[in-house]
Amino acid sequence: MQFARGFKKDCDSIVVNLRAELGVEDSMPIDMDRLGAYLEIPISSIGEHVETLGLDPESECVSEIYKKTSALTWFVRHRRHFLYNERHSAPRHRSNLAHEFAHALLGHPPEAELSREHLRLIENEAKWLGGVLMLSTTEAHRIVSRGLSHQEVIDRHLLSKEMLTYRINVSGAGKRRRGDFEGFRDLPGPAPEGHGRRVSRPY
Repeated sequence: MQFARGFKKDCDSIVVNLRAELGVEDSMPIDMDRLGAYLEIPISSIGEHVETLGLDPESECVSEIYKKTSALTWFVRHRRHFLYNERHSAPRHRSNLAHEFAHALLGHPPEAELSREHLRLIENEAKWLGGVLMLSTTEAHRIVSRGLSHQEVIDRHLLSKEMLTYRINVSGAGKRRRGDFEGFRDLPGPAPEGHGRRVSRPY
C-alpha cells in the first residue's frame, strides 16, 4: 500500500512551516514541551496523574499502566490532551510525543470513531510525520552528505539509533552514500505505508 499522492511532500512542508514558526533550524531538535505549548495541547505524565489520584506508584495496577503505555491522546470535548510515560528514555519519550503530535497536526479524529482499517491508515501517517518531526528529510540528506558520525547525530538530535536509521532509510538519504550507515543495516527499515488523505494545509 502507498500513501496518498503528495503526502510525504506535504509532511515535509508541515515541518518546514512549523520549524519556521518556532524559530528552530533543521540542525536542532524540536522541543516537544514547547511544541505542546505552541499548539495549546496540555501534556502530562503518568506519574503526575498517579500522584494526583493518590495511587501507589508501586502497585500492580499502576505498574501495568506503565508497562502498556508509551504515550496517548485523549479528548476533553474537542481538545486534545497528551499523556506520556516518563520512565522511558529521552529519545523514546520524544519519539512517542512526536507520534501524538503527528496525529494532531494531521487532524486525525479520536480512535474510537474509526474502523480497524482506517485506524491502520492513520497510524501509518502518524508514524511517517512523527519521523519527520524527529529528523527532517533535508537534515537527513545533509547528515549523510557531510558524513557526520552516528553518535554525533544521535546526541545532537536526541534520537535513538533505530530512529536515525529509519529516517536515513526512508528519506532516501542512505542511497547517496550507502556505506556510511552500513553499521545499522540490521535495524528496522521503512515504515509500512498506507493510503491516507492528503494534507492541504500546514496543520
